[in-house]
Amino acid sequence: MAENPNVDMPNIQTPEVGFNIRPLGELWFEESLPASLYQYFTGNTKKKQAEDAKRILREATPGSKEHKEATRVYNKFSYLLDEGGTFDASEVAKFLISHPSMLASELINATLADPYLLAIPIVGWGRLGNAAVKAVGATTKTGERLARAGAAVAGGAAFGTAYSIPLQLGEDADISAGRTIAEASIAGTANLAFGAMLGGLSSKLSKEAEVSIEQAAVKVAQKIEQNPKNLEKALEEATDEILRASKGGPVITEEVAGMIKENIKRDVHQIKNATLMNQFNWKATGSLAGVGGLAGFLTAEEDKLATAAGLGITFASVPIAVRGIRKILDKTSIEDKLTKAENSINIKEMTYSMKSNIADVELAVRRFDDLKNLVDPVKAEAMVFAAQDPKKILKDGSFTFKKFNKKVLLDANNRYVQRRDELIRLGNTEKQANRTSYFELQKYIDSNLENVTVKFTKNELNLVKENGVFAKFHAEMLNLVNRKGARVGTVRNYISQEWEAAPGGRVYGNAEKVDVAKMVMDDGTIMPIKDLFGMTGGIGKSAKKRIIPSYEQGIQMGFIPRTNDLGDLNIFDIMSRYSLSVGKAINERTLIQHLKKNPFPGMNTPVIHTNLDKIPQSLKTKYVEFDHPIINERIYKKVLNTRTGKMESTGEVQKIAKAYVHEDAVPYLKMVMDAQDPNAFIRHSQNLNFFMKRFAVGASFFHAASLIESVFYTFGPFKGLKPAGKFTKEAFSKEKGVMLKGADDPNHPEFLKFLEDNYVPTIKRMEDSEYGDVIQLLTRNGLTINTPTDVGADVFYRSFNSIEDAVSKIPAMGKVLNDLGVKPTRKVFRWFDKVTWERSFTNMKLYTGLAKLNQLIIDNPNVPITQLARDAGEFANDAFGGQDWARLANEIANPMLRSMAQEAFKPGARPYLQLALFAPDWTTSNIRVAARAIPAFNANERNRNLYMTYLINGAILYGTLANAMNYAFSGKSILENKDPTRIDLGNGEVMTFSKQYMEPFHWLTDPQKTGVKKLGSLTKTFGEIMTNKEYLTTGWSPQITKKDDNALEKALLLGGQVGQKFLPIWVSQAVDEYMEDGLSYDDALNVILGQLGHPKYNAPRSSAFKTRQLIQNPEKALF
Repeated sequence: MAENPNVDMPNIQTPEVGFNIRPLGELWFEESLPASLYQYFTGNTKKKQAEDAKRILREATPGSKEHKEATRVYNKFSYLLDEGGTFDASEVAKFLISHPSMLASELINATLADPYLLAIPIVGWGRLGNAAVKAVGATTKTGERLARAGAAVAGGAAFGTAYSIPLQLGEDADISAGRTIAEASIAGTANLAFGAMLGGLSSKLSKEAEVSIEQAAVKVAQKIEQNPKNLEKALEEATDEILRASKGGPVITEEVAGMIKENIKRDVHQIKNATLMNQFNWKATGSLAGVGGLAGFLTAEEDKLATAAGLGITFASVPIAVRGIRKILDKTSIEDKLTKAENSINIKEMTYSMKSNIADVELAVRRFDDLKNLVDPVKAEAMVFAAQDPKKILKDGSFTFKKFNKKVLLDANNRYVQRRDELIRLGNTEKQANRTSYFELQKYIDSNLENVTVKFTKNELNLVKENGVFAKFHAEMLNLVNRKGARVGTVRNYISQEWEAAPGGRVYGNAEKVDVAKMVMDDGTIMPIKDLFGMTGGIGKSAKKRIIPSYEQGIQMGFIPRTNDLGDLNIFDIMSRYSLSVGKAINERTLIQHLKKNPFPGMNTPVIHTNLDKIPQSLKTKYVEFDHPIINERIYKKVLNTRTGKMESTGEVQKIAKAYVHEDAVPYLKMVMDAQDPNAFIRHSQNLNFFMKRFAVGASFFHAASLIESVFYTFGPFKGLKPAGKFTKEAFSKEKGVMLKGADDPNHPEFLKFLEDNYVPTIKRMEDSEYGDVIQLLTRNGLTINTPTDVGADVFYRSFNSIEDAVSKIPAMGKVLNDLGVKPTRKVFRWFDKVTWERSFTNMKLYTGLAKLNQLIIDNPNVPITQLARDAGEFANDAFGGQDWARLANEIANPMLRSMAQEAFKPGARPYLQLALFAPDWTTSNIRVAARAIPAFNANERNRNLYMTYLINGAILYGTLANAMNYAFSGKSILENKDPTRIDLGNGEVMTFSKQYMEPFHWLTDPQKTGVKKLGSLTKTFGEIMTNKEYLTTGWSPQITKKDDNALEKALLLGGQVGQKFLPIWVSQAVDEYMEDGLSYDDALNVILGQLGHPKYNAPRSSAFKTRQLIQNPEKALF
């Protein structure tokens, strides 16, 4: 059909201004981000569609179906054919403000088009910019006005930019800088309009909105002044609480003594009556037979009952055989066994007491996080410098300082090294080169750090002034350290100082490295770092000769201070880290001093010696060398004071006397004081492993959804609804819920009211205990509410900071890549961590701990409350993850297994455990929550019932909800599935029912394959590369490379295999599906399911489970 040029083109319809929701299919297949990328890769961009529509309109018969569709497409995309438009950010902003209904409808359209973007904070608002530009008829093909970048506000601008790019690619296969900036600005506007979570920080706001930091700080200060909470009073209360917790208490309290007595009584009875038959436990043996029988029943194709019986008998006979062999081989006398058991119980309870005191410090330090939110980040940084030099604060509260900028310091250090090496090549001596290059380093830093002025409120002045709250707090902490026998000096207006790197790029992170590091002084001489910075102000007299007493001077000299996860210097972060380190050290020292003075019961010499000659000859073989900085004794060099005639210490360590510890105490001390750092290879491997793992499961609600599932298993399908809904809502709320308020302040009125309304039995039992509050009771007895080690938050964000530092060095593009890539990605992960770990995890564990403690108190009125708190804490740790590794290992009854666990779970071994397994904490918890319901693995009937309830609730949900879904999709029972732990969707695909609940059954039926699945990210990737398999867990895995591939092709394929490990699993699956058959509604659904931890997979070819016959031919299956 020939084109008729005389046919008039239809007028472009004016965009409908108002509430307008477009059809779902149109949104998904034409406007979504995946559709835009698809259009780009296929070449069928929106611009090309508009051109084709224009041609069809000149050819097709008016009124025909073809003509109507062309009219719709032309109306929608013809703005891309206009070459002359310009863009004005203020025009679009005014338009949005004037038409809020349009703003609301475009928000809904953007959400419907890309629902998975709701999982990522503020990303979705970038779509809003695209729609708003179209709504006002603006184009920017000729509007390359990069100056508009200043209009981008808050954190959403970066994401708006990132998501603008694929949309542009889908429009005209071209990226316009001006258009990208425009959409970024609208993204930022949308973030502010809808209360984006990352807005409100004056330092970030000022940078993006082109207002001075002073102006932004004033706005934030006004908000703070309106806050009814008295910052000074709250900080004084927090510091007092931390000081009380840091002092610790006696190693053996009345509660601890009671626990020791009860445990010894139990063990003495068992040891004295240890015949083979007395040790035989019918419940334990029967339950172990049941485990073996279940494994046989689930995996046998036919004759299930006979197989189950045979495997059950085998499982049951193992412990009997082991006990018999051990009885024959074990020649240890009853007396020696009793002594060892008594010693072990004593040292175990003493280490628990120390850990409990440290838990009190950790709880108290949480108060700083709450107070941190009351102070603008720029002021919180200013307070670091003001507290060390309060005389610089003017009468009106104004304070000017050079704002810390890590990039400037990194640049300065790079210049320093290059200049020094250049001067040496030109013939200068090393001393001359050092002096000249170091002078230039300081000059560069001074001229490039920004001068910033803040104005402290009266409240804030009381924190930073001479002898203010900060100064008093540090002084008291140092007094505590000195009272515990340390030799710590200080300087006036002392604030603890931590440094990441010295001039020249030398990186160090602990005391040992500081002791050996050196730096160049102004005159070119080399000086030990320890003479400049002490760990807590200078050891002994080194405080008096400390040349750099402040952060300001350290930064000016090129030192890089330790920062928080966001790369900021914040007084509250410094105080938190300082409090934790000092509190931990004091409580460890208290325990060690106790053990250096006191023997085990029945002995006549202390548990710890620093002089081998003082150990009685008969006991010397029982003591082993134990090298630990807190236990070792420092012997200081002494000189004669000519004025007094006395020998006085110089503060210089002459030698270190290593300690000798009784062998029964060693494994328990290692569980809490193992200070060995991994070597560089392991440390870097661990960093890479955490980075791969976090990206695999990050930016999703996988863990949060699993925590919600645990609520239902713990409390039941109906009773779990209320807490699950409540905690889901609170996870996304700006306000903390009652549980978090209780964690921050156990005397918070709302929390006390909650206890009075729900837990009267607990309140009454607390009245007669030595515990101050119920939160303390639980955390002192093993309940963990801090982020689990599997998350690796510290390692992960340190890696992010290192990447940001490396990227910043890229010429021209470094800042752009950081602003558009590294920083926004880090913020996304921080948001998900806040929702998952800071909110959901802590909320649910505290709630569970309280509820189960109250239940145990009602059911066991005569059991000590300390023991009941341990029972409740242990269950909550297993149900939700977050193990107390020391308690987990120490409480294993079998001595051989306990010794193995203590070696595997001690702090120095955990980096290796993290490399070996993807999530050792989560895996251990999933296994334990099932195993502890069985008498063979849990002799404690009290909390065994808690675990059994968990399993029963899960079985009810499986038998009803999962089975109903399976019937709905496939028309058959879930037991007829090839893998009954997954739901058959009836189309060749299966969906995970509950990964955590079903995991123990996979270990039971196919331990080898399950173990391979659980390998650490780096370990598994290495195995895939070495075996040339895309997947290690299936026998049908395709090869990564083929024989005919050349070297370049192999390198690209292997690189792609490794690179895929740095993508979230749900993204990786979406990419695979797109590459296989393009984009579809099913792909979008799978993204959402993957986000919630219930992804779809192709049905497995085979499975270790053999349950089909139970439904199809039960007689054959059973007999």
